[in-house]
Amino acid sequence: MFTDKYEMNYKGKYLTMVLFWSYIVFAIDFEMEIVSSVLLMVIAIVSVIMGFWLERKEVRVYGLIASLMVCFKVLFYDFSDTPIQERMLLFLLVGVIILSISFIYILLEKKIANRGE
Repeated sequence: MFTDKYEMNYKGKYLTMVLFWSYIVFAIDFEMEIVSSVLLMVIAIVSVIMGFWLERKEVRVYGLIASLMVCFKVLFYDFSDTPIQERMLLFLLVGVIILSISFIYILLEKKIANRGE
């Protein structure tokens, strides 16, 4: 009743919701830039989980793209002034994070594809 009365029952409402929360994180001025990166990564992971749970591919794709962009933000903006040894370790860590996200995504997508057969 509430969703029909206020016209909140449209196809892209979940994508709009995660885009809104991402905008809110960018609009808030944190003292440390890494806080916004952590919050954006949480939003990205939640959007991937929510996309699988609600079976919305556009929300899952947004989560993947957002997590990739956050990883690049951490590498090239948040830690741009760190020594080279720490940046090498950071590159390795971000690479492992990206690989683990893609591995989990592929496993969950196969699970959904097998369930649909």
